[in-house]
Amino acid sequence: MDSTKKITKKLAGGIGDSAAWMSNIGNEFGQVLNSVLTSGEGAGLEELCQGVVTRYKDAGQAEPEAIYVDRGCCSQSGVSSVAKLFHPWQSAVRLDSFHFMRRFNCGLTTKHHPLYGIFCAKLSSCIFAWDQEDVQRLKEAKRAEWKSSHSGHTPTEEQLMATISPGRTEETLQEEDPWSGGDTGHDFRAAGISVGADSHEP
Repeated sequence: MDSTKKITKKLAGGIGDSAAWMSNIGNEFGQVLNSVLTSGEGAGLEELCQGVVTRYKDAGQAEPEAIYVDRGCCSQSGVSSVAKLFHPWQSAVRLDSFHFMRRFNCGLTTKHHPLYGIFCAKLSSCIFAWDQEDVQRLKEAKRAEWKSSHSGHTPTEEQLMATISPGRTEETLQEEDPWSGGDTGHDFRAAGISVGADSHEP
């Protein structure tokens, strides 16, 4: 559920000033499941969320195992505000990894420090690990590719890794979150709903 002002600024004509916020609920495939235009942030969210709950029920689909949010995931008094919006679902509400890392970033004095990028990269490596089964499959594919273009010669490990660029690895491999005990690629696609906001508040 992404709440943003950017879309409403594109409204023109007689409806130009009719809405200030647009809230969307997207699934693990990046598809928009429901959307609402409101005059203020937070308005209409219960109807928005309950619309998705109803659609899942009517379609005979099981509720998602987890709902990922950028805030509102926790409560000191019991059920979180997000969980209440999706009642009667018993889905776990979790803070998404990007905004989890931002909780650390807000303790920094500036993003312009020369080590800021390195800090964020190291922080990410503390949370995510490459799915080793996918790593092995990628290596096997690259090894076969090397052999076909080098007269059947088997590459050394160093030669093999030199053919796999970091960008290509990120595009190809799923990432596994060792803290959740699950694969944030496969499992998230199978049983997750992404819920967030356009706010950058910690």
